[in-house]
Amino acid sequence: MTKQFSRTNLLLLAVLVLQLAALVAGAAFILARIDGLDQARRSREDSLTEEIRSNAEMLEAVVRTLHLDNEQTNEMRELLGLPPVRPSALNDLMQRADSDSGSTHPLTEAVQRLIQHRNHEDAREFLAGFVSSPGFAEALSGLDLRYSERSVTEGELTRNGTRFFRLQASADEVSVLPMTGTSRTFATANTSFQSYLERSSAEIETHLQALSRRRQEFSELPQQPQVRTALQERRITAHLAQGEQRSELELRNNYGETLHTLRFSYAEGTVRGFGSGTIGVAELAQKLPQFIQELDNRPQVEREVSRQRDKLVELLSEPSLAEQLQESGVRIETTPRTSQRHYLFDVIDLSRNRSIGALGLHRDDATLRLFDSEDVPIGPLPELQNHVLSTNSRMSPVTDITVSEGSRTFLLIGVHERIADVVMIAHANPGKQSISILSIPRDLFYRGRRVNAVYQVFGVDRLMRELKEITGLHIDDYIMVDMYAFIDVVDVVGGVTIELEEPLRDPNFVVRDEGRWTTLAYDAGTQELSGIEALRVARSRGTSSDFERSHRQQQIVEAVLHALREMSPNQLQQAARSVFRHLDSSLSPIAAVNHLLRYRDYTVERREGLDTSNVLYHTYSNLYFQGKAPDAEVDEDFDRGAWILLPINDDWNEVRNYVQSIILGVRS
Repeated sequence: MTKQFSRTNLLLLAVLVLQLAALVAGAAFILARIDGLDQARRSREDSLTEEIRSNAEMLEAVVRTLHLDNEQTNEMRELLGLPPVRPSALNDLMQRADSDSGSTHPLTEAVQRLIQHRNHEDAREFLAGFVSSPGFAEALSGLDLRYSERSVTEGELTRNGTRFFRLQASADEVSVLPMTGTSRTFATANTSFQSYLERSSAEIETHLQALSRRRQEFSELPQQPQVRTALQERRITAHLAQGEQRSELELRNNYGETLHTLRFSYAEGTVRGFGSGTIGVAELAQKLPQFIQELDNRPQVEREVSRQRDKLVELLSEPSLAEQLQESGVRIETTPRTSQRHYLFDVIDLSRNRSIGALGLHRDDATLRLFDSEDVPIGPLPELQNHVLSTNSRMSPVTDITVSEGSRTFLLIGVHERIADVVMIAHANPGKQSISILSIPRDLFYRGRRVNAVYQVFGVDRLMRELKEITGLHIDDYIMVDMYAFIDVVDVVGGVTIELEEPLRDPNFVVRDEGRWTTLAYDAGTQELSGIEALRVARSRGTSSDFERSHRQQQIVEAVLHALREMSPNQLQQAARSVFRHLDSSLSPIAAVNHLLRYRDYTVERREGLDTSNVLYHTYSNLYFQGKAPDAEVDEDFDRGAWILLPINDDWNEVRNYVQSIILGVRS
């Protein structure tokens, strides 16, 4: 029984051995077949390549023959007085080859593309086999590395989302490029590959830890005592922005203009933007306070005008120019005198030793003009401006928003004690037969001051210019009215009717009506207002925000426009003569009436305002100057400064884009 069982086991074992041998033989046959197919594929590709090259040579010979035949045919046709035959597509192809002996024939280019495609496929297959091999998986398992494909011939190894290695495949090897250290190439994912990954991963981890410390040190630079003191003394703010590849530290003046940018590279661990080359964070920390002290923190316009003035002085100081001018009997002073808006370089008549005029450099925009002896402008100097001063100019003028042909923009200013308490822009669009009204908040902070103070300090021309820079809108005319004239304007049109969406209660606004003192109180709904009542509604802000107040002011302006539309031309002229005695405007009464008649059928399509619900954020001036967030924790005795409004991300383009959306009805 035992012997029979043993024989049975031996038979089963023999059968298993035979089956295993058959499997091995089958696998070997399959592998040999695959290798044979691959060799056959390569052989066919080589044959096809050779065949294409041979055909290209034959085709080139045919083309040359046709080209010669075409020339002979045209010679015969010329003798017969017939026009030449237009070359065929083959002749054009041949002419291209003849005209550029250094160029590659189109068929050769096709062959090269085929070869590149084959190499690309080989690299794809090799990388796929490399990363699917057991050795590759084993090498990654203990290093917490993950593989992801970037393309069919490239991949990367990451740890916790950070790329440690980049893999690039060719037809027979893979190049491994580490974040830091020396790259290597491998034909297989063997033990050498695993050892390389282990060693390089440890080096990269150490490198990343050092980078993290340096990155933190870079971000803390503005808080270092000496740096913070220098920033405060120079009224410069530091703004940190952190991205995926680098951190940037922008140094800005109190006009929000970038003076200098320092860039910390995560890959290098060094800072660029401080002199030539790179600098370490520790060395930068020592040199940054002095660097800040030496920065020119003036507005960009002033810096550019100063540069242009120095350039003009340098030009006027050239001996050759002085000789030419002397031959003409004049000299130009190289030390300018200063007027309200210009630097004036006097032109002296040598025979009389007195000024006959001057070259004027505008102090706001660096434009050049010619002046007579009484400082009256004669005209611009475009040739001198373009060929001498404007070269390499760093000024960046604001681009006007493109508006419909025939459009007109008006600035409406409500003034109280020389301060622009109400600022609105009204834009008439003939294309849409509509009017858009945009309120500018008085606390908007631009070029170091709130816009409501610009009129008080510089006047209406400067206010119009700065509003153009802020909004991108060219302003054609302005109308300025003080609070008492406002009362007369509303009364002249017979009062206004507005709709209050909510009750208006202001216990701090004391009024006297019919001999009785009380506080401001209006119910929600329709309200018919006289001039004094309209002024109260327009000025109240005790229980409402400035933005809500702007909304009421827009309602009153729209109501005044509506009342004016209802008047006849004669009534409009009488009203204009009466009203214009109480206001200041770039328009004459007749011009104002003409505009009212032209726009009387227009509808007020949009009533909007710049505020914190769209493109602005609020902070305090001293917090802003020191680069602190609006909600930053500060000492109890710290003066936060004035409440101000700024564009989101301190980007004035956001404001201009929003204004464009109001005027054109689209958001850029």
